[in-house]
Amino acid sequence: MMNIMEFGAYLKSLREQKSLTLTELGDLIGYSNPYLSQIENGKRKAMPSPELLGKLSEALGVSYFDLMSKAGHWQPMDVENLIEERNEKTTFHRMELNMLEKHTLDYLELKKNLQRINEKISNKETSSEEINKLKHGLEDFFYQEKILNERIEERMSKINNLTIEIQQLNSAIEDAIDYEGASEMHHLIEDFVINKEKILLDTLLKDSQNIYFNEKKISNHQRIQLLRIAEILFSEELEQE
Repeated sequence: MMNIMEFGAYLKSLREQKSLTLTELGDLIGYSNPYLSQIENGKRKAMPSPELLGKLSEALGVSYFDLMSKAGHWQPMDVENLIEERNEKTTFHRMELNMLEKHTLDYLELKKNLQRINEKISNKETSSEEINKLKHGLEDFFYQEKILNERIEERMSKINNLTIEIQQLNSAIEDAIDYEGASEMHHLIEDFVINKEKILLDTLLKDSQNIYFNEKKISNHQRIQLLRIAEILFSEELEQE
């Protein structure tokens, strides 16, 4: 994410690459020269709205999602990196589970040995000398038991944290995949909202069962995605001077 000054300079460089003046760009997207100048010079208090970024992406020939990410409306998500991180944490998760299993087996074996020692101490046939020796050895067993308990608790805590992180990464991967597919749907939204002013997009997406894009029927899941994108695109009223 860029700050306001950096983002303004970035937009200016994109405009100059297209050999457009501020007036020409303003005419293309329907915004005034002074307003766009304030954005480029970092004099606005907030980043441009998603609606304005959509128009700028078309006029400047750049990725809408790139502008949205740089403006901080969406964080850029790399599916491959997310999957790699998820797989790495999954490997650590398995390692911790294996260590937990080992510590648990060691603990159970220790408890069996303690039980055998206590039985031997309680046995009337055991000599006093041997009993004293066994009792003295119990201190070491109790210390080992304490260490194993601490290790088991530590492993369980790590496993719990890794489980939460893996779940979060799985959710992020799903969102990243959704957003990658959403870039194509953005043009469908523009077609309805910009070119057909009287159509209520939210009503259309919620109620119509026969919406097609590129000759393919849009699924319920895709309609929900479109609604989510539309809510972000038009959630802010752009202040113009």
